[in-house]
Amino acid sequence: MLLLHGSAGGGALWRQTVAELQPLYRCLAPDLIGYGAPMAWPQGEPFTLDAERLALEPLLNCCAGTFHLVGYSYGGVV
Repeated sequence: MLLLHGSAGGGALWRQTVAELQPLYRCLAPDLIGYGAPMAWPQGEPFTLDAERLALEPLLNCCAGTFHLVGYSYGGVV
């Protein structure tokens, strides 16, 4: 299950949700670019949702192409 946070948030906001879901699902709650983790938006790169998608893609190698996606606010847009 991929959990995406909203603006002014971070993956840590999903901590309680992950604790509740882990018996049933493997949960991934990454920080989006520029939030939480020290991954800043690359200088000189235009802001695009595709860049966010490309940054998340390596996390999904574990999922064999199938996963649940939950997002709110900006995470829902991504």
